[in-house]
Amino acid sequence: MGAGGGLGFVGRAFGGMYARGGGTVNSEGVSAVASGASGVSGKIAGDIANRSLGNYMPHLSDSKLSGTEISGGKISTRAVGVGGKEASVEMFSAAQFEKPDAPYTTISASDGSQWYQIASGDGMGAFYQTPAFSGDALEAAQIASTFPGVPDGTMLRTVDEGLIEASNESGGNSMWYSSGFYQEPDAPHDNIASSDGMGWYAMHPHAEAPHFESDASVHEISAVAATNMASREYLIRRDHVCQIGRYCSGQRVGGRRPRYTLAVGSAAD
Repeated sequence: MGAGGGLGFVGRAFGGMYARGGGTVNSEGVSAVASGASGVSGKIAGDIANRSLGNYMPHLSDSKLSGTEISGGKISTRAVGVGGKEASVEMFSAAQFEKPDAPYTTISASDGSQWYQIASGDGMGAFYQTPAFSGDALEAAQIASTFPGVPDGTMLRTVDEGLIEASNESGGNSMWYSSGFYQEPDAPHDNIASSDGMGWYAMHPHAEAPHFESDASVHEISAVAATNMASREYLIRRDHVCQIGRYCSGQRVGGRRPRYTLAVGSAAD
């Protein structure tokens, strides 16, 4: 029997070998299936997969998992974190798949392999974490590590989930929006990526971000890019205005947290 057939047998056998005793598959066993070719290496699913995935994906070890399926090059699960919020998580082997078009982060499995991770749902913030910055110049090394290629002298301040304010020595300010939470704006901006692969929209200083239509799966909510020193950054939801620093969370649609669209205005609007 060839190597592909052997791995397929191992994957199919895990359920009978371990599930009845409430055991788990160790990281090497999960790797044998997950790193194999799609359709050849078999599958681990059910309760045994829920209990075992954390051995292979350490960042999930503290989450309560359900609906887990592990197969060659692809892993899917539903994860509930310490805050009680659930997220649907899909992971694709970087060795077998191209980078996704959807927002993603790059994670490492216990065997050192790289995976593209996509999350959705109320708990997705745990998988699209916003790096914490205070606006202190002493954070320069942390900034350079988190956002490779960002110009020297850039200072960052985390405003809220998926939202960072950037400033530089010349006094210019702009807002950066995580692609995990916001749709790409039409206004002038740069597409940058953090070290974990997450895409960010770095608005150009003084650039207005005009409102654009959201699709049916996105709640109608807007954020405003600061256009000059006199205007204030704020979020708009229908007729409710709240200053940045207080988070205006949009309604969930179909159990998924919306990605917000961008619009421009001033605090006096």
